[in-house]
Amino acid sequence: MSTLLPIRPRPAPEEALDSYLERVATANGVTTSGFVRQLTTEARAPLRFTNIAPPPAILDVLASWTGTDRRLLQDCLLTRYPVIPFIDSQNRHGTRSVVAHGWVLLNRSQACPWCLAETGVWKITWRLAWVTACLDHERLLVTDCPGCQKPLRTTHHGALRPAGPGASCGNPRPQGQGKRCPFDLSRISPPSAPPPLLQQQQRVERALRDADIDLDGHSVAGTVYLKLIQALAAGVLGRPTATQTRASNITVQGPWAPPSTVLRVRSAPRPVRLRAAAGIEIDQMLAQNTHHISLAA
Repeated sequence: MSTLLPIRPRPAPEEALDSYLERVATANGVTTSGFVRQLTTEARAPLRFTNIAPPPAILDVLASWTGTDRRLLQDCLLTRYPVIPFIDSQNRHGTRSVVAHGWVLLNRSQACPWCLAETGVWKITWRLAWVTACLDHERLLVTDCPGCQKPLRTTHHGALRPAGPGASCGNPRPQGQGKRCPFDLSRISPPSAPPPLLQQQQRVERALRDADIDLDGHSVAGTVYLKLIQALAAGVLGRPTATQTRASNITVQGPWAPPSTVLRVRSAPRPVRLRAAAGIEIDQMLAQNTHHISLAA
């Protein structure tokens, strides 16, 4: 396939690249495995690290097949967000360092069942542990399929789901139970998100664009705000960290120092309710202690 595909859907806003690939394959009547096989053959490169650092040749071929501006395809990657560093697709160690603490999800995803019911599109923001709620529907995201009890989109780095796009789970199942979980994720009724969480998630949404975040009249760079959440999350959930214990007795010295040099990343709590609770508490702590917080580790 060296020419334009017959049917050429465009990436939806905030759509993840694996979701877009599944939609393109299905729209053209090709299995996802067959589509990947043709794509990698044409690109002469493997499909790996799909949502963060696919080989450039993969994006080049996809752009030529679909007539899509390559910049729109770049927006389907996690590196569209300033908090996520650029990853060399040839450097596996670099990718592992980004995903090691669970704040960036490559082999699983979260989802809003109501979004899936409406559009069938899997958003790239659902791959970020800072994101815990859907602001459109004011509901908590879900992380696991009730049918197979596995994390959503449990895949290898470059795999697409045979189920294709949409709300079908499609996770692999144990031998003897059928090949893929058929559960319809749009049937899930997610819990409502409380107002404090929605306010915190609005800040996260702005921070992902690296817009400044206002904390009780003090402006914090968006990426710094996200790094603070990474550093403090474990502590507010009962596992004190050195960063958290210093938070009440050190002062702001603006401009804020580069976060990569002063903050230690802590592991993200996996359950969405815990991450949501941590986000609310950290927001309140930062708002109350902005005068007494610095980034000196």
